[in-house]
Amino acid sequence: NNVLNAIKNKGNNIGSDSLKTRYTAECRFLRAFYYFQLVRLFGKVPLIERPMTASEVAKVSRTGVSEVYDSIESDLTYAIDSLPKSYTSSDIGRATSYAAEGLLGLVYLTKSGPTYGVDGPGLDSKEYDKAISLINDIINSNMDSFLADYSAIFSYKNEDNKEVIFDVKYMSSSKGASFP
Repeated sequence: NNVLNAIKNKGNNIGSDSLKTRYTAECRFLRAFYYFQLVRLFGKVPLIERPMTASEVAKVSRTGVSEVYDSIESDLTYAIDSLPKSYTSSDIGRATSYAAEGLLGLVYLTKSGPTYGVDGPGLDSKEYDKAISLINDIINSNMDSFLADYSAIFSYKNEDNKEVIFDVKYMSSSKGASFP
C-alpha cells in the first residue's frame, strides 16, 4: 500500500508510464497474493488498501470473505491486463500476466469450495468455469509445460524451468541467509 501510494503521488519520478503501470501491477499482484493467503487461513480479515496510521489501523474491523475476494479479483484482473506475458534476463522471476491468471484461477477454485457453514475461504460460488478458462489460457500459451523428469523440477541446477509460472527468487549474500 505504501508503494502504491508513492507511485500514485510521485510516479512522475519513475520516468516511464509503462514502468509505472508495471510497478503498480506488480504491487497489486503481491497484495492479492498476500490477501489470498490470509483469507484461506483466517476467513474474515481486516482489508486495508491504503496506508494508515496506527490509530486508524486499531479501528479497522474484519472484512467479510466475499469483499476480500472482490479486492483480490480486482487486483489480479489489473495485473493480468497490465503485466507482460514473460520476462527475459534479469527480470525473470517477476510476476507476469500468466502468474496473475494462475493465481486468479486458484482463487476461483478456492471460492467455489463448500462453506461448511463458517466464514472460511469457500463461498460455494461455483466459479469453476472461470478457473478453467484462465488455466486453459496458460496451458494453450505453451509458455509453460511439464518436464519429462519429475526429479528435475527440484534440481538447484534447473531454476526457472518450464513448470515454473511464478516463484519467489532467492539470493544468497551477506545480507541474507546462507542457505543454498
